[in-house]
Amino acid sequence: MSDRLILLLFPLLCFFFLLPAPARALDPADVVVAASQGETVTAGELAREVAYIQREKSLKTRPSLTTLEKLAGQILTRKLLARQALQAGLDRDPLLRYGIERERMSVLAKAELSRIGQDLDPARREILAKEYYQLNREKYSADGKRLLSHILISPSERSDAEAKALAERLAAELRKHPDRFASLVKRYSDDPGSRGKKGSLGWVSKKRLVEPFAKAAFALTRVGELSPVIKTRFGYHIIRLDGLPKGKTLSFDEVKAGIYPKVEEEYRRLKRMQYLDNLRASSQRTIERGAIRDLQSRLD
Repeated sequence: MSDRLILLLFPLLCFFFLLPAPARALDPADVVVAASQGETVTAGELAREVAYIQREKSLKTRPSLTTLEKLAGQILTRKLLARQALQAGLDRDPLLRYGIERERMSVLAKAELSRIGQDLDPARREILAKEYYQLNREKYSADGKRLLSHILISPSERSDAEAKALAERLAAELRKHPDRFASLVKRYSDDPGSRGKKGSLGWVSKKRLVEPFAKAAFALTRVGELSPVIKTRFGYHIIRLDGLPKGKTLSFDEVKAGIYPKVEEEYRRLKRMQYLDNLRASSQRTIERGAIRDLQSRLD
């Protein structure tokens, strides 16, 4: 290449090499949603916090904007306090370090136990539910009971004003489209116990219900009738009457939805007890009473 050509191309090459590199697209998880005093909370961290709380509390509803803002603030406060603790050297405290390790072990132990008893297949559950029904038939008299469903809008997931407004909007929609009840339960209800059963509470007596829910529910007289929005300490409810008593013992099919959770919980409880008993028996543990007595004498 001639010197003349190099001189002609040099300015052009410099131009291209000095161009800024294209900016890398920001990952949505890295977007900062809260910040203070040099600490930040990203969208990814907030999403993990939501997922953790939903799993721990068995929640499936999508949190409101107010709840997400509150959680972001809590994470930020936690980070600021932790930073101050580190700056003060609190992480060098032997008891605090033990407390951190103890909490880690507790979380892992709880996670391990939560895996136990999840193997109840539908056929076995049906057998256990029928056994429970036969042993408790007297509980399933329909006299004085109502078959009810409801949608709960809780102010714990949003402000009270937002909860009331949402409940009123859903009530208005149901008055026009009563066939949408199940889909609205699935999308909006904050009651984890009935959400998976299309909002059904099963056959319930008045004494089992809080006021003014009970009064509103037992004022309904026609199957399919909806209550106005009712406020209780749990939030705002829309109640639907699904059945009236027939003066007889309810059949297994009529009550099995309410029995399944009982037998599932009892199955998990028994399986976990068995697991722990086997763990204690198989670990060949020893307890050195003499050493423990020596420790006791040294404790303040």
